[in-house]
Amino acid sequence: MSSKLGTELENSDFIDYKLEECLITKTDEFIEMYPDKEIPTFSRFIPLGKTEVEEENFKNWSGHHFCLSPKGELVVTQEALDFLNRFSIDNCLITPLTQE
Repeated sequence: MSSKLGTELENSDFIDYKLEECLITKTDEFIEMYPDKEIPTFSRFIPLGKTEVEEENFKNWSGHHFCLSPKGELVVTQEALDFLNRFSIDNCLITPLTQE
């Protein structure tokens, strides 16, 4: 997650996640192609909630705004999605879910 999004998230009322330092490395090819390229600071985003997803349904939701399914899918509440939509999430595949 970008430092801007991380800062905004930390300033929000959301508490059901944690951010950890993220080690960024450059390959030899990257260094050769972009010798002066500065890589922005990123954080690792870890959702604390859990839920199960089957097709377009979810169950066993922990009640958190940010959840991780057993398959590694990020599942968020509408409130969390509204927050994330303030940032660039154009490359995210978003599937609305309903509770079983």
